[in-house]
Amino acid sequence: MSNGKKQLKLSTSLITPGSSGGGWRDQAAQPERILDFAFYRELARTAEEGKLDYIFQPDKYTVSANSPEELRRGINIWPEPLTLLSALAGATSHIGLSATVSTTYHEPFHVARMLATLDHLSGGRASWNVVTSIGDLDAHNFRNDHRPRHEQRHAHSEEFLDVVKALWDSWEDDAIKIDREAGDFADPGKIHALHHEGTWFSVRGPLNVARPIQGHPVIVQAGRSDTFKERSAQGADVVFTALRTLPEAQSFYFDLKRRLAKYGRPESDLLLMPPQSLDDLVHYVIPELQNRGIFRTEYSGNTLREHLGLPRPSNRFVVR
Repeated sequence: MSNGKKQLKLSTSLITPGSSGGGWRDQAAQPERILDFAFYRELARTAEEGKLDYIFQPDKYTVSANSPEELRRGINIWPEPLTLLSALAGATSHIGLSATVSTTYHEPFHVARMLATLDHLSGGRASWNVVTSIGDLDAHNFRNDHRPRHEQRHAHSEEFLDVVKALWDSWEDDAIKIDREAGDFADPGKIHALHHEGTWFSVRGPLNVARPIQGHPVIVQAGRSDTFKERSAQGADVVFTALRTLPEAQSFYFDLKRRLAKYGRPESDLLLMPPQSLDDLVHYVIPELQNRGIFRTEYSGNTLREHLGLPRPSNRFVVR
């Protein structure tokens, strides 16, 4: 199917909160369906028809309006990503499901538990778009005496992500036995407490969801800064980019890829992907890519990591 050619990886967003401006007034738009599950089911199935790697739902924790006029003119409602993607898990069979969740306004245990559950319910298709909530636009909806200041959010996010991954590893892959005769549901020797005591979090563990099917749901991040590239090289699986020119994109690509070696990662462990428009992508672009032998005609695996060609992470508690 691929004729030995390198295969493209493609994804699309379902809806971007607050980014449409007045586009909802277009006759082809369907703003009345913004909280209609059937609408998102149609979008997800269209993306799956095109054999895309995954769909993702952006998010933020405030309305996009700063005035009564902006409340009147703009769309300021959208579905919560993990709830939506959990529902879409049952309406699709192959396509990956990526939810945006901020490390600034959540706790690691909750996020680890929700994403592990989504990975199990979807058969290994969950992904986390990790964000840190830029600025303080969302802050008025949360008590902030225990939240990181803006300049602390990268360090806070790094600890958050490490704790989440440790919680995913707290159950080894073969910890669940279900031996009815012996009465053993699990092997306690393969279930691990974290006893994490850090700058921001105190988490004993273990998680109360078994290790995700993918080991870890796919970690997605987006950004351009030097600090961002270093963090992505250390722990991301996929990086979103929307660079405008080919030289700019090439420079970003090679700069990011060269950083992986210092963390003991091969370049193939990190993918760079641009966002795309869904209908045109599926009905016009993908058929041409398939004709050229550089995009799949059928899904060859079941999990999102298999779609993307990413390795399944090892468990930090298991000594090989």
